[in-house]
Amino acid sequence: MRMKALRIPQLVIAAAALLLAVGCAQYVDLPPATAVQLQTPACTGNDPPDPARLPLDFAPVEALVCGEMAKGGPRENPGDRYLETRYRGDFTVAVKALRGRDRKKQTCDYSLAAMPELWLIDASGGGLIPRYPLDECGGPTLDV
Repeated sequence: MRMKALRIPQLVIAAAALLLAVGCAQYVDLPPATAVQLQTPACTGNDPPDPARLPLDFAPVEALVCGEMAKGGPRENPGDRYLETRYRGDFTVAVKALRGRDRKKQTCDYSLAAMPELWLIDASGGGLIPRYPLDECGGPTLDV
């Protein structure tokens, strides 16, 4: 009877370890972090910076969204009217999602919807365009 009591926890631990290993195999390592120079956020004007991984010490207090899902932003459609939205508050959940790992790439056949331009802005007023984690098709993870 004692052996059965020991086998069940060992089986549960082994199954959990296997599930964890299989789940982790779906992701790839993050690209290396690079130095990020914050810029003045703007929906129009000069070319925006390339999307960047969020530095560990970067704490956004505001977000600027230029454009809308499926329509894109004003840089893609110069002269068109566009929506500019600012958000203030706690970005902990969004920052955690944006620091997520890319999914392992597979062969996919899809078209990517146009996305708005997103700026995250810190207390100094400087901002960056965050790099979204990539899905298995190589497109940005949209659940951020």
